[in-house]
Amino acid sequence: MPLISVILPTYNAVTYLPAALDSLLRQTLGDFEVVVVDNDSQDGTWEVLQAYANRDSRFRLLRNQQRLNLAHSLNKALDAAQGRYIARMDADDLAIPERFAVQVAHLEAHPQVDVLAMNISEMDADGQPLYHGRPRYEYGASPSIMPWELVWGLALPHQTVMARWDKLKHGDYRYHDRYPLAEDYSLWTTLCRQTQLERLLQVGVCVRQRYGNMTIERQTSRLSSVLRVLRHHLDHYLQPPLSDGAERVLFQRHLQIEGYRAAWQGDFRASDTAEALDGIRRLALRFLPTLCPSDQHQLLDEAYRAILTIGWRAGYGHLALLPMLSLWRPYFFAWGLRQIVRERRKRAALKPTQQR
Repeated sequence: MPLISVILPTYNAVTYLPAALDSLLRQTLGDFEVVVVDNDSQDGTWEVLQAYANRDSRFRLLRNQQRLNLAHSLNKALDAAQGRYIARMDADDLAIPERFAVQVAHLEAHPQVDVLAMNISEMDADGQPLYHGRPRYEYGASPSIMPWELVWGLALPHQTVMARWDKLKHGDYRYHDRYPLAEDYSLWTTLCRQTQLERLLQVGVCVRQRYGNMTIERQTSRLSSVLRVLRHHLDHYLQPPLSDGAERVLFQRHLQIEGYRAAWQGDFRASDTAEALDGIRRLALRFLPTLCPSDQHQLLDEAYRAILTIGWRAGYGHLALLPMLSLWRPYFFAWGLRQIVRERRKRAALKPTQQR
């Protein structure tokens, strides 16, 4: 039995697939199998896969006879996986050579962690680094802070995840098609209430961003799914729950942190904004007592940033004062100025990409 089962769905990926498969073959830890589920590709992807399978027996190929949703392909790969660990990989991304070795070593040193992600860097369709090669996340995320992180975005990049399959395959580690294009987000919010999830600061995968390859209908479907998952997640941790309007205000901030490029129309009222800001305060006060000092610092930084940007972006900056005061720290004003500068630089860096 292999140590790791890599599950890799493909669909019309002939342009980038060889580079992705080669990055797996360059792993410093070679005890793995690659379970590929091809979703009835029509562009030569299947022939590329067969060529790799003929050269290396670690490639196991499955094929859907008709095009199905991603959740079905992922679950089909999980059913075929034989490894102690499972690892996700996309057909157009590049894994760094040490990825598997780093993740296995961390999981074996931390038996309480069942799902482990790594940081990502981003490149364009031509393989050129985006954002000057900076990784997406500025810090790692420990298991204790993961429920908070999942409020603000996809805290576990799906392409980098490794999980204990020998333990989780008898539980809820399944992808559900009731949340189209947000199957992974739904899975992480479910698992974070049952086990421990963690994200390392070290980059494990270089992700290819191909803007414009998602239709408006698919964008709308994804955003609708993400909002429904976020509502379910918030309802679990916030009592009384937020109104729909307040959840949509937080959803805007969620998409901004996740780096999502699609526009989402929203009519933000003062009462919704005030409730959303109070929701941030209540969430922070709920999680703070159970966190170690470093996690408290991280949570407060994100809380201040969210309060600052939500209040001023919606035109109700004065409403941000009360939640800010309830989470007061002496250096807050200097911190706030630094965050404003950081937000402006980030927007300036994104403009060329958004205009493509």
